[in-house]
Amino acid sequence: MNKFRSCYTKCVKMFPGFPKYYSVTNILLLTGLPSFDTLMINAKKSDAARWSASSNALVKAKQSKRGLDEGAGRSLYALQIT
Repeated sequence: MNKFRSCYTKCVKMFPGFPKYYSVTNILLLTGLPSFDTLMINAKKSDAARWSASSNALVKAKQSKRGLDEGAGRSLYALQIT
């Protein structure tokens, strides 16, 4: 993840009109761009929302944490689509 963070920082620093040693925080504030951490949090939230909106039986079984060993009445292997 640190490689992505440094890549994002390098890309932000390449914006024209800003000196080479200008603060990334100032560039983000002036341009209105989100920080890397904000991007990651938003991505995790939208990913979680997509998974919870899924109607797939395997996804629902995984979300309810009724894996193979917790005696949910049926296992993930029994959830076959016919």
